[in-house]
Amino acid sequence: MKRMHSIFCCCTAVLALLLGTNAGAQNPNYGLTATNATSVAPGEADVSILLDNLGGFIEAWSFSVCHDNSVMTPVHVTTGADLNAALSDTPDFLHMACGADGVQVLTIIDLIPNPGSGLGPATGFELLKVTYNTHGPAGTTAPVDVCETVGTPPTVARVVVNAQGFTPVLTSGTVTIGVSNPNAPGNCSQSVGTPSGGGGGGGGGGGGGGPTGPVFTGVSGNPDPTAQTPPNSDFVFAVADQFASFDELTGIGTFAVIPTFWEDTTNTPGLTQGVSMALTHDPTLLEIVDVGTVAPLSGINGGAGPDFFSAKIFTDGFAGGIVYNFLGATSALIPMGSPTPLIQLTYDTIPTAFQGVMTDVTTTIDWIPVGDGPLVENAMVVNGDAKAPTLDPGIVTLMPSSTAPNPFTRGDANGDATTNISDPIYLLEYLFAVPPTSPPECLQAGDANGDDALNVADPVYILQYLFAGGPPPAGGAQFCLISLPLNLGCNSYPCP
Repeated sequence: MKRMHSIFCCCTAVLALLLGTNAGAQNPNYGLTATNATSVAPGEADVSILLDNLGGFIEAWSFSVCHDNSVMTPVHVTTGADLNAALSDTPDFLHMACGADGVQVLTIIDLIPNPGSGLGPATGFELLKVTYNTHGPAGTTAPVDVCETVGTPPTVARVVVNAQGFTPVLTSGTVTIGVSNPNAPGNCSQSVGTPSGGGGGGGGGGGGGGPTGPVFTGVSGNPDPTAQTPPNSDFVFAVADQFASFDELTGIGTFAVIPTFWEDTTNTPGLTQGVSMALTHDPTLLEIVDVGTVAPLSGINGGAGPDFFSAKIFTDGFAGGIVYNFLGATSALIPMGSPTPLIQLTYDTIPTAFQGVMTDVTTTIDWIPVGDGPLVENAMVVNGDAKAPTLDPGIVTLMPSSTAPNPFTRGDANGDATTNISDPIYLLEYLFAVPPTSPPECLQAGDANGDDALNVADPVYILQYLFAGGPPPAGGAQFCLISLPLNLGCNSYPCP
Protein backbone atom coordinates (compact mmCIF):
# COMPACT_ATOMS: atom_id res chain seq x y z
CA MET A 1 0.00 0.00 0.00
CA LYS A 2 1.42 3.36 -0.99
CA ARG A 3 -0.09 5.31 1.87
CA MET A 4 -0.47 4.43 5.52
CA HIS A 5 -2.20 7.12 7.43
CA SER A 6 -0.49 9.72 9.53
CA ILE A 7 -1.47 8.32 12.91
CA PHE A 8 0.03 4.91 12.17
CA CYS A 9 3.11 6.56 10.71
CA CYS A 10 3.67 8.42 13.97
CA CYS A 11 3.81 5.40 16.22
CA THR A 12 5.26 2.86 13.81
CA ALA A 13 7.99 5.23 12.71
CA VAL A 14 9.08 5.74 16.31
CA LEU A 15 9.05 1.99 16.90
CA ALA A 16 11.11 1.45 13.78
CA LEU A 17 13.68 3.96 14.98
CA LEU A 18 13.87 2.27 18.37
CA LEU A 19 13.94 -1.29 17.05
CA GLY A 20 16.22 -0.64 14.10
CA THR A 21 19.60 -2.27 13.81
CA ASN A 22 21.75 0.65 12.73
CA ALA A 23 21.47 4.32 13.58
CA GLY A 24 25.10 5.24 12.94
CA ALA A 25 27.95 6.05 15.30
CA GLN A 26 27.42 7.03 18.92
CA ASN A 27 26.29 10.65 19.23
CA PRO A 28 28.18 12.56 21.95
CA ASN A 29 25.13 14.73 22.68
CA TYR A 30 23.41 11.77 24.30
CA GLY A 31 24.64 9.26 26.84
CA LEU A 32 23.38 6.37 28.96
CA THR A 33 25.41 5.39 32.01
CA ALA A 34 25.08 2.52 34.46
CA THR A 35 26.07 3.57 37.98
CA ASN A 36 28.34 1.63 40.34
CA ALA A 37 26.82 -0.15 43.35
CA THR A 38 27.71 -2.44 46.25
CA SER A 39 25.29 -5.05 47.48
CA VAL A 40 24.07 -4.82 51.05
CA ALA A 41 21.81 -7.00 53.17
CA PRO A 42 19.75 -8.91 52.09
CA GLY A 43 22.14 -9.24 49.16
CA GLU A 44 20.70 -6.51 46.92
CA ALA A 45 22.31 -3.77 44.86
CA ASP A 46 20.53 -0.89 43.10
CA VAL A 47 21.94 0.25 39.76
CA SER A 48 20.59 3.40 38.11
CA ILE A 49 20.66 4.13 34.38
CA LEU A 50 21.38 7.82 33.94
CA LEU A 51 20.68 9.96 30.87
CA ASP A 52 22.91 12.79 29.71
CA ASN A 53 21.12 14.97 27.18
CA LEU A 54 23.02 17.83 25.58
CA GLY A 55 20.79 17.89 22.50
CA GLY A 56 17.09 18.28 21.79
CA PHE A 57 13.91 17.07 23.46
CA ILE A 58 13.96 13.28 23.66
CA GLU A 59 10.60 11.77 22.67
CA ALA A 60 11.42 8.07 23.12
CA TRP A 61 14.24 5.70 24.01
CA SER A 62 15.19 2.04 24.12
CA PHE A 63 18.12 0.12 25.55
CA SER A 64 19.17 -3.11 27.22
CA VAL A 65 21.01 -3.63 30.49
CA CYS A 66 23.34 -6.65 30.68
CA HIS A 67 24.93 -8.33 33.71
CA ASP A 68 26.95 -11.38 34.72
CA ASN A 69 24.24 -13.88 35.59
CA SER A 70 26.73 -16.18 37.28
CA VAL A 71 26.98 -13.77 40.21
CA MET A 72 23.80 -11.67 40.15
CA THR A 73 20.20 -11.66 38.90
CA PRO A 74 17.77 -8.75 38.36
CA VAL A 75 14.81 -8.96 40.77
CA HIS A 76 13.07 -5.62 40.18
CA VAL A 77 13.05 -2.83 37.59
CA THR A 78 11.27 0.50 37.93
CA THR A 79 11.18 3.94 36.32
CA GLY A 80 13.73 6.39 37.68
CA ALA A 81 12.97 9.11 40.23
CA ASP A 82 13.91 11.92 37.84
CA LEU A 83 11.68 10.51 35.11
CA ASN A 84 8.76 10.25 37.53
CA ALA A 85 9.32 13.85 38.63
CA ALA A 86 9.56 15.17 35.07
CA LEU A 87 6.40 13.67 33.63
CA SER A 88 2.86 14.92 34.15
CA ASP A 89 1.47 11.51 33.24
CA THR A 90 2.71 8.00 32.56
CA PRO A 91 4.29 7.57 29.11
CA ASP A 92 1.89 6.62 26.33
CA PHE A 93 3.88 3.41 25.81
CA LEU A 94 6.21 1.81 28.35
CA HIS A 95 7.67 -1.69 28.10
CA MET A 96 10.06 -3.01 30.75
CA ALA A 97 11.05 -6.67 30.88
CA CYS A 98 13.72 -8.43 32.91
CA GLY A 99 15.09 -11.93 33.05
CA ALA A 100 18.22 -13.97 33.49
CA ASP A 101 19.88 -12.45 30.42
CA GLY A 102 19.16 -8.81 31.25
CA VAL A 103 16.66 -5.98 31.13
CA GLN A 104 14.82 -4.48 28.15
CA VAL A 105 13.34 -0.98 28.12
CA LEU A 106 11.23 0.72 25.44
CA THR A 107 9.52 4.05 26.23
CA ILE A 108 7.52 6.49 24.09
CA ILE A 109 6.44 9.60 26.00
CA ASP A 110 3.84 10.85 23.50
CA LEU A 111 2.64 8.70 20.62
CA ILE A 112 1.53 11.95 18.99
CA PRO A 113 4.16 14.38 20.31
CA ASN A 114 3.44 18.05 20.83
CA PRO A 115 6.10 20.67 20.09
CA GLY A 116 8.56 20.72 22.98
CA SER A 117 7.27 17.52 24.54
CA GLY A 118 9.82 15.05 25.79
CA LEU A 119 12.85 15.19 28.07
CA GLY A 120 14.87 18.37 27.76
CA PRO A 121 18.61 18.89 28.34
CA ALA A 122 19.87 17.34 31.56
CA THR A 123 22.82 15.41 32.99
CA GLY A 124 22.74 12.55 35.45
CA PHE A 125 18.98 12.16 34.89
CA GLU A 126 17.73 8.86 36.35
CA LEU A 127 15.68 7.01 33.73
CA LEU A 128 15.64 3.57 35.31
CA LYS A 129 16.57 1.69 38.46
CA VAL A 130 17.38 -2.01 38.49
CA THR A 131 17.65 -4.00 41.70
CA TYR A 132 19.93 -7.06 41.56
CA ASN A 133 20.23 -10.01 43.90
CA THR A 134 23.90 -10.88 44.32
CA HIS A 135 24.66 -14.55 44.78
CA GLY A 136 28.38 -14.74 43.93
CA PRO A 137 31.35 -14.73 46.30
CA ALA A 138 31.68 -11.66 48.51
CA GLY A 139 34.29 -9.24 47.19
CA THR A 140 33.56 -10.07 43.56
CA THR A 141 33.15 -7.12 41.19
CA ALA A 142 31.05 -7.66 38.06
CA PRO A 143 30.16 -5.31 35.18
CA VAL A 144 26.72 -3.92 34.44
CA ASP A 145 26.53 -2.72 30.84
CA VAL A 146 24.08 -0.57 28.93
CA CYS A 147 24.04 -2.90 25.96
CA GLU A 148 22.22 -3.98 22.79
CA THR A 149 22.05 -7.75 23.13
CA VAL A 150 18.98 -8.59 25.24
CA GLY A 151 15.88 -10.07 23.61
CA THR A 152 14.96 -11.45 20.19
CA PRO A 153 15.44 -9.31 18.21
CA PRO A 154 17.88 -7.52 20.52
CA THR A 155 16.73 -4.24 22.03
CA VAL A 156 19.20 -1.64 20.77
CA ALA A 157 20.19 1.62 22.44
CA ARG A 158 18.46 4.57 20.82
CA VAL A 159 17.05 7.97 21.71
CA VAL A 160 14.53 9.66 19.41
CA VAL A 161 14.64 13.42 18.86
CA ASN A 162 12.39 15.10 16.29
CA ALA A 163 11.53 11.66 14.90
CA GLN A 164 15.22 10.89 14.29
CA GLY A 165 16.99 8.03 16.04
CA PHE A 166 20.43 8.51 17.62
CA THR A 167 22.78 6.02 19.24
CA PRO A 168 23.89 7.37 22.63
CA VAL A 169 27.31 6.93 24.19
CA LEU A 170 27.09 3.86 26.44
CA THR A 171 29.03 3.72 29.74
CA SER A 172 29.23 0.64 31.96
CA GLY A 173 29.05 0.41 35.73
CA THR A 174 29.97 -2.28 38.24
CA VAL A 175 28.42 -4.14 41.15
CA THR A 176 30.69 -5.12 44.02
CA ILE A 177 29.30 -7.99 46.06
CA GLY A 178 29.33 -7.02 49.70
CA VAL A 179 26.59 -9.41 50.81
CA SER A 180 25.77 -12.62 48.94
CA ASN A 181 22.32 -14.20 49.05
CA PRO A 182 21.96 -17.38 46.97
CA ASN A 183 18.43 -18.02 48.25
CA ALA A 184 16.70 -14.87 46.96
CA PRO A 185 13.63 -15.37 44.72
CA GLY A 186 14.43 -15.77 41.06
CA ASN A 187 11.42 -13.91 39.65
CA CYS A 188 11.85 -10.37 38.37
CA SER A 189 9.11 -7.76 38.82
CA GLN A 190 8.46 -4.39 37.23
CA SER A 191 6.80 -1.24 38.50
CA VAL A 192 6.07 2.24 37.18
CA GLY A 193 6.61 5.20 39.47
CA THR A 194 3.92 7.81 39.99
CA PRO A 195 4.44 10.92 37.81
CA SER A 196 4.53 14.04 39.96
CA GLY A 197 3.92 16.59 37.20
CA GLY A 198 7.07 18.52 38.07
CA GLY A 199 9.95 19.57 35.88
CA GLY A 200 12.80 18.00 37.82
CA GLY A 201 16.01 16.93 36.17
CA GLY A 202 15.56 19.22 33.22
CA GLY A 203 12.65 17.20 31.85
CA GLY A 204 10.43 19.03 29.42
CA GLY A 205 6.73 18.57 28.84
CA GLY A 206 5.50 15.20 30.02
CA GLY A 207 3.42 12.50 28.49
CA GLY A 208 -0.11 13.12 27.30
CA GLY A 209 -3.32 11.59 28.51
CA GLY A 210 -2.68 8.14 27.08
CA PRO A 211 -3.41 6.54 23.73
CA THR A 212 -7.12 7.19 23.56
CA GLY A 213 -9.05 9.45 21.24
CA PRO A 214 -10.41 11.62 20.02
CA VAL A 215 -7.40 13.92 20.02
CA PHE A 216 -8.16 16.45 17.32
CA THR A 217 -11.04 18.37 15.83
CA GLY A 218 -10.68 20.36 12.66
CA VAL A 219 -11.32 20.51 8.93
CA SER A 220 -10.24 17.58 6.79
CA GLY A 221 -9.41 19.60 3.71
CA ASN A 222 -10.10 17.41 0.70
CA PRO A 223 -11.84 14.06 1.10
CA ASP A 224 -10.79 12.12 -1.96
CA PRO A 225 -12.67 8.97 -3.05
CA THR A 226 -9.98 8.27 -5.64
CA ALA A 227 -7.22 8.06 -3.01
CA GLN A 228 -8.31 4.67 -1.69
CA THR A 229 -6.19 1.72 -2.80
CA PRO A 230 -8.35 -0.79 -4.74
CA PRO A 231 -9.35 -3.83 -2.67
CA ASN A 232 -6.59 -6.44 -2.49
CA SER A 233 -7.99 -8.69 0.24
CA ASP A 234 -11.13 -10.44 1.48
CA PHE A 235 -11.73 -7.86 4.19
CA VAL A 236 -14.95 -5.84 4.22
CA PHE A 237 -15.58 -2.54 6.04
CA ALA A 238 -19.32 -1.85 6.30
CA VAL A 239 -21.77 0.69 7.69
CA ALA A 240 -25.28 -0.72 7.98
CA ASP A 241 -28.27 1.20 6.69
CA GLN A 242 -30.27 2.55 9.60
CA PHE A 243 -32.97 4.93 10.75
CA ALA A 244 -32.79 7.77 13.26
CA SER A 245 -35.20 10.47 14.36
CA PHE A 246 -35.04 14.20 14.97
CA ASP A 247 -37.30 16.69 16.70
CA GLU A 248 -38.93 18.65 13.92
CA LEU A 249 -39.45 21.66 16.20
CA THR A 250 -35.84 22.02 17.43
CA GLY A 251 -34.08 20.11 14.66
CA ILE A 252 -32.13 18.15 17.28
CA GLY A 253 -31.38 14.46 16.80
CA THR A 254 -28.67 12.02 17.93
CA PHE A 255 -27.76 8.56 16.72
CA ALA A 256 -24.85 6.11 16.84
CA VAL A 257 -23.05 4.31 14.03
CA ILE A 258 -21.13 1.10 14.74
CA PRO A 259 -19.21 0.02 11.64
CA THR A 260 -18.37 -3.66 11.29
CA PHE A 261 -15.27 -5.34 9.90
CA TRP A 262 -14.77 -8.91 8.71
CA GLU A 263 -12.87 -11.19 6.36
CA ASP A 264 -15.15 -12.73 3.75
CA THR A 265 -13.22 -15.93 3.21
CA THR A 266 -13.75 -19.68 3.26
CA ASN A 267 -10.29 -20.04 4.78
CA THR A 268 -9.43 -19.54 8.44
CA PRO A 269 -9.69 -15.78 9.07
CA GLY A 270 -6.41 -14.02 9.72
CA LEU A 271 -5.63 -12.57 13.14
CA THR A 272 -5.83 -8.80 12.75
CA GLN A 273 -3.34 -6.53 14.52
CA GLY A 274 -4.68 -3.06 13.80
CA VAL A 275 -6.75 -0.93 11.48
CA SER A 276 -6.88 2.51 9.95
CA MET A 277 -10.16 3.95 8.79
CA ALA A 278 -11.82 7.07 7.46
CA LEU A 279 -15.50 7.96 7.18
CA THR A 280 -17.16 11.02 5.68
CA HIS A 281 -20.59 12.60 6.04
CA ASP A 282 -22.52 15.64 4.83
CA PRO A 283 -21.41 18.49 7.14
CA THR A 284 -24.53 20.50 6.31
CA LEU A 285 -26.63 17.79 7.99
CA LEU A 286 -24.47 16.06 10.60
CA GLU A 287 -21.54 16.43 12.96
CA ILE A 288 -19.56 13.80 14.88
CA VAL A 289 -19.53 14.47 18.62
CA ASP A 290 -17.78 11.36 19.97
CA VAL A 291 -15.75 8.32 18.94
CA GLY A 292 -14.96 5.41 21.23
CA THR A 293 -14.03 1.73 21.25
CA VAL A 294 -16.51 -1.11 21.80
CA ALA A 295 -16.15 -4.83 22.51
CA PRO A 296 -14.23 -6.89 21.58
CA LEU A 297 -11.62 -4.16 21.04
CA SER A 298 -12.28 -2.45 24.37
CA GLY A 299 -11.67 -5.73 26.24
CA ILE A 300 -8.24 -6.70 24.90
CA ASN A 301 -4.98 -6.35 26.85
CA GLY A 302 -6.65 -7.42 30.06
CA GLY A 303 -9.49 -4.93 29.68
CA ALA A 304 -7.18 -1.97 29.07
CA GLY A 305 -8.18 -1.76 25.41
CA PRO A 306 -5.78 -1.24 22.51
CA ASP A 307 -2.25 0.03 23.06
CA PHE A 308 -2.98 2.82 20.59
CA PHE A 309 -6.27 4.37 19.58
CA SER A 310 -6.46 7.83 18.09
CA ALA A 311 -9.28 9.61 16.33
CA LYS A 312 -9.34 12.83 14.36
CA ILE A 313 -12.79 14.37 14.11
CA PHE A 314 -13.35 16.72 11.19
CA THR A 315 -16.36 18.81 10.26
CA ASP A 316 -16.96 16.42 7.37
CA GLY A 317 -15.64 13.12 8.65
CA PHE A 318 -13.42 11.08 10.86
CA ALA A 319 -10.00 9.42 10.56
CA GLY A 320 -8.72 6.90 13.08
CA GLY A 321 -5.92 4.49 13.77
CA ILE A 322 -5.78 1.49 16.10
CA VAL A 323 -2.88 -0.76 17.11
CA TYR A 324 -4.09 -3.59 19.31
CA ASN A 325 -0.74 -4.40 20.95
CA PHE A 326 2.62 -2.91 20.01
CA LEU A 327 4.49 -6.13 20.79
CA GLY A 328 2.06 -8.36 18.89
CA ALA A 329 0.77 -10.33 21.89
CA THR A 330 -1.34 -13.18 20.54
CA SER A 331 -3.96 -12.59 23.25
CA ALA A 332 -4.61 -9.14 21.75
CA LEU A 333 -5.16 -10.30 18.15
CA ILE A 334 -8.73 -10.27 16.86
CA PRO A 335 -10.09 -12.80 14.33
CA MET A 336 -12.78 -11.42 12.05
CA GLY A 337 -14.61 -14.36 10.54
CA SER A 338 -17.94 -12.58 11.08
CA PRO A 339 -18.95 -8.90 11.21
CA THR A 340 -17.07 -7.47 14.17
CA PRO A 341 -17.57 -4.01 15.72
CA LEU A 342 -14.53 -2.05 16.89
CA ILE A 343 -15.68 1.55 17.37
CA GLN A 344 -18.83 3.61 17.84
CA LEU A 345 -19.35 7.08 16.37
CA THR A 346 -22.00 9.39 17.78
CA TYR A 347 -23.58 11.91 15.40
CA ASP A 348 -25.73 14.96 16.10
CA THR A 349 -27.91 16.63 13.54
CA ILE A 350 -27.28 20.25 12.54
CA PRO A 351 -30.43 21.79 14.06
CA THR A 352 -30.88 24.54 11.46
CA ALA A 353 -30.99 21.90 8.72
CA PHE A 354 -33.91 20.05 10.32
CA GLN A 355 -36.07 22.65 12.04
CA GLY A 356 -39.57 22.53 10.58
CA VAL A 357 -38.77 19.59 8.30
CA MET A 358 -41.71 17.14 8.14
CA THR A 359 -40.33 14.63 5.66
CA ASP A 360 -37.60 11.99 5.82
CA VAL A 361 -34.04 13.05 5.05
CA THR A 362 -31.50 10.51 3.76
CA THR A 363 -27.73 10.90 3.91
CA THR A 364 -24.72 8.64 3.40
CA ILE A 365 -21.90 7.65 5.74
CA ASP A 366 -19.13 6.69 3.32
CA TRP A 367 -15.61 5.23 3.52
CA ILE A 368 -13.72 8.03 1.81
CA PRO A 369 -10.07 8.80 2.77
CA VAL A 370 -9.73 12.08 4.69
CA GLY A 371 -7.04 13.90 6.60
CA ASP A 372 -5.59 17.28 7.44
CA GLY A 373 -2.22 16.10 6.10
CA PRO A 374 -1.71 12.78 4.32
CA LEU A 375 -5.11 11.30 3.55
CA VAL A 376 -6.06 8.43 5.84
CA GLU A 377 -6.80 5.23 3.96
CA ASN A 378 -8.98 2.35 5.03
CA ALA A 379 -6.76 -0.64 5.77
CA MET A 380 -6.65 -3.74 7.96
CA VAL A 381 -3.30 -4.96 9.31
CA VAL A 382 -2.54 -8.70 9.30
CA ASN A 383 0.97 -10.08 9.89
CA GLY A 384 2.35 -6.58 9.55
CA ASP A 385 0.80 -6.05 6.09
CA ALA A 386 -1.87 -3.49 5.25
CA LYS A 387 -4.85 -5.01 3.45
CA ALA A 388 -7.15 -2.80 1.39
CA PRO A 389 -10.78 -3.81 2.05
CA THR A 390 -13.99 -3.74 0.08
CA LEU A 391 -15.95 -0.73 1.32
CA ASP A 392 -19.70 -0.73 1.97
CA PRO A 393 -21.20 2.69 2.84
CA GLY A 394 -24.39 3.08 4.82
CA ILE A 395 -27.51 5.18 4.31
CA VAL A 396 -29.04 6.91 7.33
CA THR A 397 -32.70 7.84 7.03
CA LEU A 398 -33.58 10.66 9.45
CA MET A 399 -37.27 10.83 10.25
CA PRO A 400 -39.36 13.46 12.08
CA SER A 401 -40.05 12.16 15.57
CA SER A 402 -43.82 12.49 15.08
CA THR A 403 -43.73 9.93 12.28
CA ALA A 404 -40.72 7.81 13.30
CA PRO A 405 -41.26 4.30 14.67
CA ASN A 406 -40.21 3.58 18.23
CA PRO A 407 -36.49 2.93 18.63
CA PHE A 408 -35.44 -0.32 20.31
CA THR A 409 -32.46 -2.51 21.16
CA ARG A 410 -32.42 -5.60 18.99
CA GLY A 411 -31.96 -8.71 21.13
CA ASP A 412 -33.61 -7.21 24.25
CA ALA A 413 -36.81 -9.22 23.89
CA ASN A 414 -38.20 -8.59 27.38
CA GLY A 415 -37.59 -4.84 27.27
CA ASP A 416 -35.44 -4.47 30.38
CA ALA A 417 -32.88 -2.30 28.53
CA THR A 418 -30.19 -5.01 28.41
CA THR A 419 -29.52 -8.22 26.52
CA ASN A 420 -28.88 -11.20 28.79
CA ILE A 421 -29.95 -14.78 29.51
CA SER A 422 -33.48 -13.65 30.36
CA ASP A 423 -34.16 -12.66 26.74
CA PRO A 424 -33.89 -16.07 25.03
CA ILE A 425 -35.90 -17.59 27.92
CA TYR A 426 -38.57 -14.92 27.43
CA LEU A 427 -38.74 -15.65 23.68
CA LEU A 428 -38.95 -19.43 24.19
CA GLU A 429 -41.82 -18.98 26.64
CA TYR A 430 -43.61 -16.65 24.22
CA LEU A 431 -43.13 -19.00 21.27
CA PHE A 432 -43.78 -22.38 22.93
CA ALA A 433 -45.48 -21.99 26.34
CA VAL A 434 -48.90 -23.57 26.85
CA PRO A 435 -51.02 -21.57 27.29
CA PRO A 436 -49.19 -18.92 25.26
CA THR A 437 -47.89 -15.86 27.07
CA SER A 438 -48.66 -12.33 25.99
CA PRO A 439 -46.53 -11.05 23.11
CA PRO A 440 -43.58 -8.72 23.74
CA GLU A 441 -44.39 -5.03 23.71
CA CYS A 442 -41.68 -4.64 21.07
CA LEU A 443 -41.71 -7.61 18.72
CA GLN A 444 -38.96 -6.04 16.67
CA ALA A 445 -36.54 -6.19 19.60
CA GLY A 446 -36.94 -9.97 19.76
CA ASP A 447 -35.90 -10.38 16.11
CA ALA A 448 -32.25 -10.80 17.05
CA ASN A 449 -31.03 -12.11 13.70
CA GLY A 450 -32.81 -9.40 11.71
CA ASP A 451 -34.70 -11.67 9.32
CA ASP A 452 -38.02 -9.88 10.01
CA ALA A 453 -39.49 -12.96 11.70
CA LEU A 454 -39.82 -14.08 15.30
CA ASN A 455 -39.07 -17.79 15.69
CA VAL A 456 -36.80 -20.31 17.40
CA ALA A 457 -33.78 -18.98 15.49
CA ASP A 458 -33.83 -15.77 17.54
CA PRO A 459 -33.29 -17.24 21.05
CA VAL A 460 -30.61 -19.52 19.58
CA TYR A 461 -28.95 -16.49 18.00
CA ILE A 462 -28.95 -14.59 21.30
CA LEU A 463 -27.50 -17.56 23.20
CA GLN A 464 -24.69 -17.90 20.68
CA TYR A 465 -23.98 -14.18 20.95
CA LEU A 466 -23.93 -14.22 24.75
CA PHE A 467 -22.05 -17.46 25.40
CA ALA A 468 -20.43 -18.86 22.25
CA GLY A 469 -18.71 -15.89 20.63
CA GLY A 470 -21.39 -15.45 18.00
CA PRO A 471 -22.04 -12.17 16.19
CA PRO A 472 -24.05 -9.45 17.93
CA PRO A 473 -27.72 -8.91 17.09
CA ALA A 474 -28.37 -7.43 13.66
CA GLY A 475 -27.30 -3.81 13.60
CA GLY A 476 -24.62 -4.35 16.25
CA ALA A 477 -26.78 -4.57 19.42
CA GLN A 478 -26.97 -0.78 19.52
CA PHE A 479 -29.09 0.66 22.31
CA CYS A 480 -32.34 2.36 21.26
CA LEU A 481 -31.86 2.34 17.50
CA ILE A 482 -34.38 2.31 14.68
CA SER A 483 -32.86 -0.53 12.65
CA LEU A 484 -34.09 -2.46 9.65
CA PRO A 485 -36.19 -4.52 9.20
CA LEU A 486 -39.21 -2.96 10.91
CA ASN A 487 -42.26 -4.94 9.76
CA LEU A 488 -42.87 -6.74 13.08
CA GLY A 489 -43.63 -3.50 14.86
CA CYS A 490 -42.74 -2.04 18.26
CA ASN A 491 -45.51 -0.65 20.45
CA SER A 492 -43.17 0.61 23.17
CA TYR A 493 -39.60 0.24 24.39
CA PRO A 494 -37.94 1.84 27.47
CA CYS A 495 -35.58 4.25 25.74
CA PRO A 496 -34.53 7.25 27.86
